[in-house]
Amino acid sequence: MITVRIPRKNKEVFNLYAHGNFINSAYNEERGSLFVSDKGVVVLDYNYRPHRRAYIVCPAEQAQYMKPVYLPNVREKLSLIAAVYGRRIDLLRTALFNIESIAGKEAYDFPILFWQEVSCLLDNFNGKKGAANKANLMILCTRFGRKC
Repeated sequence: MITVRIPRKNKEVFNLYAHGNFINSAYNEERGSLFVSDKGVVVLDYNYRPHRRAYIVCPAEQAQYMKPVYLPNVREKLSLIAAVYGRRIDLLRTALFNIESIAGKEAYDFPILFWQEVSCLLDNFNGKKGAANKANLMILCTRFGRKC
């Protein structure tokens, strides 16, 4: 299980966005939103004033071979699948949009290997074009269970 607290915009040092297949949510006027995911992968997008970071994570018990870490505003220990910085965050956001249009929110329940391959596609960026395009993502989604 992953429990993420999204702070109210511009009320804390950073803004946080979460993408995943969430089963429960709640909102508090003072503290922000709370989202709960029972399994699968969650993508966390932190925006600090001078820089931004994104992480592809899963619950620590799903990936025993990865060292567990703690991230801000997340209650449980997580296994870090990928850390994304700079321009690759924009590529990740585009990839998430394409993955959700192909496979829906169920894509966040795909195996960890799927998300590791998405991370490899994001790393294959030469400054102009990236390999995380819709055609490659469609091939990955088809291979991991979604018929297009």
